[in-house]
Amino acid sequence: MTETRDQFVVKYTDKRVDANGNVSGEGAYAQCVDIVNLYLKEVDGESEILWTNAVDFLSKAASTFQVITNTPSVFPLPGDIVVFKKYGTLYGANGHVAIVISADINSMTVFEQNYPVEGSVCKIGSHSYLGCVGWMHLITSTPINTEPGTGLPANYADIVHGSGQWDATVGAYLPTGTQPKDASFGDIQKVIAGYKSQATAQTNQVKQDQIDLASANQKVTNDEAKISSLNDQLTNLDSTWKARYDALNKTSGSVDAVTAHYEGIVAGLQTQFDDEQKAHHDDLVTLATTKTQLQQCQTGGATGTLPSTYSVGELIAAVFKKIIGRK
Repeated sequence: MTETRDQFVVKYTDKRVDANGNVSGEGAYAQCVDIVNLYLKEVDGESEILWTNAVDFLSKAASTFQVITNTPSVFPLPGDIVVFKKYGTLYGANGHVAIVISADINSMTVFEQNYPVEGSVCKIGSHSYLGCVGWMHLITSTPINTEPGTGLPANYADIVHGSGQWDATVGAYLPTGTQPKDASFGDIQKVIAGYKSQATAQTNQVKQDQIDLASANQKVTNDEAKISSLNDQLTNLDSTWKARYDALNKTSGSVDAVTAHYEGIVAGLQTQFDDEQKAHHDDLVTLATTKTQLQQCQTGGATGTLPSTYSVGELIAAVFKKIIGRK
């Protein structure tokens, strides 16, 4: 190793570098893989992984590296090379690769280039584990043997103790009174078990939240369907009401006209009836008077003087002529 990680970060911060010798404007200049390849050469003292997309870095890792798959219970160590694949709108088809500065089970701080936008300079950034495939860890001069039955290296405790994140992330899961720097391999397993339990609980909560969300979405859909149905009913009722109101208005107008017409006819008939009744009354009076006069004439008791030229027959004829002539 020619320099430390911190020196490397200071040296290249805010710069754009290319491990293949490309110059700006030519080819794939200053990609994320370029700063990582320089790190492999200048800090790890390892061979560069050239002409390889970021997402394929783990498959090209040399035997001097241990490849670790991302799971909820583990996290990379400082100096590890972390690899991401496309995740939604993140990272793109070729993925992304960066150098780990620090990490815990929730997020990581990295030194990277060409992210989050094309052409970004080398800088420190933060990432979650979304899209994280895994990382490659440089095997130190101390042989890494697998602890029987665990799948973890026998010196994993030494490796973790060398991480600046140890004290900050594992204390809650250690036995009471145990200092992080004195933790045994068994204590490390307890820490991992604690993280697994936490991750499982979070996963179960997410699943339940997804079920609740689906149920809420279905309820909203049902409510929207009911509202739509009620709106349709209201629209139909409104149309029916308007039609009936218009018909009633038209009918009311017709009834008024017909009523006025027949009221006029009835008034006319009533006038005719009244006129006829009065005329009939007058005729009855005339007839009664005439009868009286006739009786007086027959008995010689008529008052007044009748024209000497009228006979009784002529008088009767004159009366009826008068009556008939008026009608």
